Amino acid sequence: MRRAIIAVVATLVSCVAGTPTLGVIIPYEFLRDDSILTVDGTFTFFIEGSFDLVYDLDTGAAFFQQVNATFDREVAYWGYPGWLYTDNLNVIFQLTELESVYVSETQIDFLLEKNIPRYPNADIHLSVTFIGDWLEMTGYFGDAFPDGGWYNLNAAAVVVPEPTSVFLLCGGVLFVKKGTFRARL
Repeated sequence: MRRAIIAVVATLVSCVAGTPTLGVIIPYEFLRDDSILTVDGTFTFFIEGSFDLVYDLDTGAAFFQQVNATFDREVAYWGYPGWLYTDNLNVIFQLTELESVYVSETQIDFLLEKNIPRYPNADIHLSVTFIGDWLEMTGYFGDAFPDGGWYNLNAAAVVVPEPTSVFLLCGGVLFVKKGTFRARL
């Protein structure tokens, strides 16, 4: 019985630690001081907020959903019908539209082919590297955005433990400690 409880606690710890498992949604939160959008190499915008990453090694697919990330101030960019302003990371990098082109246990590469005849290399490239319970995200546009700006993303995000996982983990640890205490008596 004790081994079964320890196995359950170890499984919960791996879930809380953010180890990617097959076909699950992993919530992340950006580390504001380590997450920056740079425009033209001179203008910097800090990123804060969260996103969910869906990761499935069996199918070789990954995608973003529930992207709720903003910049510390609005970014001006060229769009239809002219200059537009946004503080939303998903508007600039279109995270929910990216397609995974390479998926492994340690890295995911994404690409969005823009297919703009006047800017044939304006594709969005993004790479995610897993490092323990956090990830590093780098992204760029293959060519200058139609407004002539170069957009570069360098960000870090940490796994957000689910409240129920933390509750179950704490309950399991207390149960094991209580059982160990009784065994010594």
